[in-house]
Amino acid sequence: MTQQVQRSELRRTDEIRQLISAHRELEDETLLLAVQFEPGRESDSPDDVYLFEVYDGYHHNIVDRERGDFTDISYGSTDAFPLPRDAYLHIILTNPIEFIEGLRSGWKLASELKGAVNRGAYEILHEENNSLIEAVRG
Repeated sequence: MTQQVQRSELRRTDEIRQLISAHRELEDETLLLAVQFEPGRESDSPDDVYLFEVYDGYHHNIVDRERGDFTDISYGSTDAFPLPRDAYLHIILTNPIEFIEGLRSGWKLASELKGAVNRGAYEILHEENNSLIEAVRG
């Protein structure tokens, strides 16, 4: 179920929706939550795009406490997802167990997502398990 939520300056929503549609088709991992958000980083390009995804089965649902944060993969412009020069698509990946641990432990990327939700600078693009976004709000 996709839910429309208050939005701030979110960009490239159509391209993000197409990407989410492709990610929902993955067979090895089930997409539980996809949120586009603005983390409020002043050091990044204003054209950067942030996508937070929670997959059941990602990293075998194991928490990597040594890393101390979620996986953050950044892509520059591609034919499939064109971006302005010096802009990046940031995809933050985790599993539901690590997601809850990151929120409890105050990991940087979890804190950025929580801040975006508190500011209304996010949009839920896919949601299979609403307890995950409720954990952010709570």
